[in-house]
Amino acid sequence: MVATTGYQAGVETTQTQWSYGFETAWGTKPPIQFQALRFTGETLGKTRTRQRPLEINATREAAAAVTVQEQVGGAINFAMSYGTYDDLFAIALGNEWTAPLTIQGAAADITLTNLSSTTATLSSPTANKFQNVTLGSYIRLLGFTNAVNNGIWLVSAKASNVSLTLTSTRSAITETPATTLAGVRGSALTNSTEIRTIWLQEQLAANLFYEYPGSFVTGFSLQAQIGQFFNGSFNLLCKDEQTAVTNQSTGAVLAAPGGRVITPTSGYLGTLLDSVTPTAIIDQLNLTVANTGSVPEYGLGTAGSAGFTGGYLEASGTFRAFFPDFNLYTMYVAEAQHLLAFQVQDANTDAYVISFGTATLSDAKVNAGGPGQPVYASMAFMADPAAAGGTMRFDKLPHV
Repeated sequence: MVATTGYQAGVETTQTQWSYGFETAWGTKPPIQFQALRFTGETLGKTRTRQRPLEINATREAAAAVTVQEQVGGAINFAMSYGTYDDLFAIALGNEWTAPLTIQGAAADITLTNLSSTTATLSSPTANKFQNVTLGSYIRLLGFTNAVNNGIWLVSAKASNVSLTLTSTRSAITETPATTLAGVRGSALTNSTEIRTIWLQEQLAANLFYEYPGSFVTGFSLQAQIGQFFNGSFNLLCKDEQTAVTNQSTGAVLAAPGGRVITPTSGYLGTLLDSVTPTAIIDQLNLTVANTGSVPEYGLGTAGSAGFTGGYLEASGTFRAFFPDFNLYTMYVAEAQHLLAFQVQDANTDAYVISFGTATLSDAKVNAGGPGQPVYASMAFMADPAAAGGTMRFDKLPHV
């Protein structure tokens, strides 16, 4: 037998590949290998605005339309997986990920000491052992014999570079692992003012490409609910849309990370309000981050944009929970600011903590939707800038 050819009317989505490279000059193709990007769908393209002048005439025909503006942008949809979209999150938040923590014990110089049912001290006799661990970050502890000591902790206080106060929902067991066993891992991304752009490329076939120079991530959304994988979308504005017949990557496109998609069941580690698990069980979550006011700038004489504004970052979200008590509603009425964090992980237990240090519950609706149904509390929140700066953060916590 031989394979059938010529059966397709055109290309199909299975042949499509998105890739990108960071630009050093806006709208200029970088001479680097592009990085492939996993996606579930996209809507990028050029939108053309055409208008007809309202000319008065005796023909009873509308005047010929003319193009008055063109704009390029859209969304790339994705299924959330660990380490796959870190670059695009960094563009949206205007910052770089911190260097990964690779702190390891030496001659048993890391000790975890229980303070209470939710707090512990991480200490070391070695000078500057925890110098690169920042206050307010989430870290992962490794290598402790007592399993309860391992896992994710919030750095709630930093007395010095050798003494940290950690907070969790569990009680630690005082322990000093032998020799080099104990370790500290983590990397953080907080919002800042950096502007980074990428050259985006869509390959439709071996000789069919769309190019999107000067692309900026204006925001993103993340959603989780039972019955669906953890998913989201990135919103982009682009300088222009071009076609090409050859791959613009310098060399073969680098393969996309292959981590498993995060599930809403075992992949959701929980919600924390002021480091405490709320009594209400959440079954839906939506997070929205936007660089509000980020728009292209156009000048006369050219269809493409001459530049763009970076905008200002806003973060908000909604979640739905089963209604067991008035705790969440009481927080809403008080209109106080809270540390709100969501923890997720993949099948390898590589984890993210997405947190908002000064979040206020901005809306609360408790409704009985119909007979035989649960009573739900639908909550909304808005994140404000912290006193020391920063509206939100990602903490990236590898399992090794």
